[in-house]
Amino acid sequence: MLSWSYLPDRWSFDVTSLMVLIGEDEERKYRLSQRSLLEALAAAPVVGVQSYIRSYEFLLDPPSREYFTPYGCKAAPLRNARLDAVISLQGLLDDGKYGVYRIRHAQETKARRRGQLTMKLWVLTTWICSGMIFAFFILVRSGTWIGLVNCVVSLFWSMTLRTVEYYQIKPSDLCRDNITEPDAPDAVFILGRRNSAFVLEGTRQQVKLWTASGLRYGNKPTSAYLCQCITRVITFFVLVFVFVTIPNGSTMDQTAFVLLNVLGQVNVLVGRLLNSWICLAGLERQADSTELVPSRTHIWASLLRKFKGVDEGCDDWASGLKMPDTDIWTQWRRRIVRESQADAKQLYNTIAKEAKYQYRAKC
Repeated sequence: MLSWSYLPDRWSFDVTSLMVLIGEDEERKYRLSQRSLLEALAAAPVVGVQSYIRSYEFLLDPPSREYFTPYGCKAAPLRNARLDAVISLQGLLDDGKYGVYRIRHAQETKARRRGQLTMKLWVLTTWICSGMIFAFFILVRSGTWIGLVNCVVSLFWSMTLRTVEYYQIKPSDLCRDNITEPDAPDAVFILGRRNSAFVLEGTRQQVKLWTASGLRYGNKPTSAYLCQCITRVITFFVLVFVFVTIPNGSTMDQTAFVLLNVLGQVNVLVGRLLNSWICLAGLERQADSTELVPSRTHIWASLLRKFKGVDEGCDDWASGLKMPDTDIWTQWRRRIVRESQADAKQLYNTIAKEAKYQYRAKC
């Protein structure tokens, strides 16, 4: 029998159960988003400080998406983590979406300024929230030096880590002289999991900057390695200090520490979202975009019609669409370009019926 009258002599609170709620992967993606100096100075701790002890090789690993360029007739991994975040957070490859975006020549837009203003307001909000947590902690008598020191150390070292990475993590160099015809038109597309696609247009230099420019850590290998060693060692000792002292603190100590870490997790989510808005402001949505694409066949038709004049010097750029290799689909590819007003699905059904009729006639 269960005893419902049992009351523990003293409630205990395990801070480790609430230290990380959203996972280290969100923090990793936020680190790859090229945070501004303003974001680095936000009064919120980093999420999963243990992730800063690990190797920095994740900077060299591109996201899992792959883009295809009809102009160069080649596929390559999308190395721009900011664009990858925009696609994910803004739902640009959600089912049924066909988005065509052109890179703006002027980066300063009203939408970008609004995003930057919102970011400033959010950073100010983190300082207000942290100040309220510290004020509440000091006013409550049950708090001890353990909670105060842990909150101060966590906040100060998090701001230091973000500031160091702001100066060290930079996009890889993209020299204009190494780009053939940098002002020539270019475009890439990324296929979604079902009936969706994302098209990015601009000059060749712009498109390369938005797709092929990855990240690097530091300019000089020796100084970069030394910087990594110092931050990883100090982070290790900070983590040991937290896990040794916080479990021995009072309930108020642990509560204040958890509230501060919850603020840090909210900061990651809000920061990533605001970063995606600011980045998206550098793109201009084109009129041929649509939100309701009924099938993958219609996606293929839109791409074939859009890039129908870009096959010079490229035997078969449409191979990047990964269409079925059958006679019916080969006929459909030729006719969908010529018959610009035909519905993609209906045209395929018509060609399939004609092929079936011809087969029966031969038999």
